[in-house]
Amino acid sequence: MRKIEIYEPAMCCPTGVCGPSVDQELLTITAITKEVNASEENRIYRRNLSQNPQAFVRSEVVNQKLKESGVEGLPLTLVNGQVYLEGKYPTIEQIRELTGLKLEDIK
Repeated sequence: MRKIEIYEPAMCCPTGVCGPSVDQELLTITAITKEVNASEENRIYRRNLSQNPQAFVRSEVVNQKLKESGVEGLPLTLVNGQVYLEGKYPTIEQIRELTGLKLEDIK
């Protein structure tokens, strides 16, 4: 099982539809998360700085990266506790590679 954690900058909501314009990248990562979490073999956890600051404090890896890059390094993606991607969300192709899932319904 792969544990994928995405540490996100402070946002009022994880979907990207609550602001003045829709953020397609957030809609995509929300759809990917829902699809991956429907499987029993992989799990994606999204940690939002404004909604779950303690998750940032508890992770030594995230703490170190925040000291190095500040919030500009977010989103930060960890796979099984190791840094996988900094400063952007993983693509559908990257999630497919990590999970082995087809994710055909996500565009």
